[in-house]
Amino acid sequence: MKPGDAGRIDVVGGGIGGLAVAAALFRDGFDVHVHEAAPSYAHVGGGHWLYANALHALSRIDPALPADLRALGTTFDGFRFATPSQRTLFFETVAPYVPSPELAPLVLHRADIIDQLARRLPPERLHFGRRLARWTPEALVFEDGSEVPARLVIAADGIHSRVRRDAITPTPPRFSGQTGLWGISDHTLPGDSGAFFTELWGNGLRMGFTAVGTQGVYWFMVVRDEDIPTDPDAIKAFILGRAATFPEELVAAVHATPAPAIHVNPLFDVTPPARWHTDQVCAIGDAVHACTPNLGQGGCQAIEDAVCLAEMLRTQPDAPTAFAAYERTRRRKATAVVYLSRWLGNLAQSRGRLRCALRDLLVWLGPAALVRPVLRWIMVPRRGPSSSSAPLG
Repeated sequence: MKPGDAGRIDVVGGGIGGLAVAAALFRDGFDVHVHEAAPSYAHVGGGHWLYANALHALSRIDPALPADLRALGTTFDGFRFATPSQRTLFFETVAPYVPSPELAPLVLHRADIIDQLARRLPPERLHFGRRLARWTPEALVFEDGSEVPARLVIAADGIHSRVRRDAITPTPPRFSGQTGLWGISDHTLPGDSGAFFTELWGNGLRMGFTAVGTQGVYWFMVVRDEDIPTDPDAIKAFILGRAATFPEELVAAVHATPAPAIHVNPLFDVTPPARWHTDQVCAIGDAVHACTPNLGQGGCQAIEDAVCLAEMLRTQPDAPTAFAAYERTRRRKATAVVYLSRWLGNLAQSRGRLRCALRDLLVWLGPAALVRPVLRWIMVPRRGPSSSSAPLG
């Protein structure tokens, strides 16, 4: 489809997926605009993983993007699951998932990914303070009273997507029963601790940590079926109270994080609906297949969606055909990530001494060779519509 035939394309949601699809479309000459609910990107937080599948997709938007992001992040050598006493249950290096050095996985600040993607768009294409009130076949209506015609719309407005609800399906998010608490501190991890992504599994409770960006520690705790306080100091005390059995360096990272900088996120996912699009509207990322963060693939899958959809709009004769081709291409992997993330989260949050002992035995006995093919399928890019070696355009 030629850019002139498409007319204006409006992307609702200016997160990683929304910016990625807009940057890809803009590069191809499409008239694309992004509507972001937040007033600015000043308070984007959190650590974020980018694996080879996402880095390869980003190179399709701009070959310089992976190197620009690499300068802002840190690599890691492997994944490690262990008990709170640090008895290793499972260890796997990243080597099987790195097809080339420039695609080695990164951990960096989400804000840096947002910034690099936003730089690929002219400022006048980004519209802030645009929280969607409702979609109609005629217009996008925002809470600030503004409206824009709704000719072609890409829903990138996250797990609680209004566009999905109004235009595609009322499918609600599913609460996992788990809540994540996280922060980023300037604390330095001792020895080679920062060389691995480490997650420690307890009784209905887990903690994890990794180096992030060019310095600092991204740490998190996940609890199950617990009421979380609302006061920042009480939240920090809640975490420290439950972290008593975890390693000193992890507790020190929590101590080093100011209470107002600790965040609480209930963990939801979205079971992918029967259809991801209409003739006028198409959903990507969390708006249609949000997953819990257990595989570190939420943003990566959104990036793959974005590049695939942009390519389909460029190569297919019209938008409905492009939307259908995008869904066919992406459905299988994105759906698998949702269910695998859900399963891993439930396994990690096992509760009760017997169940935890059986879980630990299962993970300890299970050889990496059993899971490696699945992880390679998810994390390693393949040639095809969403991962061709040639750049877009």
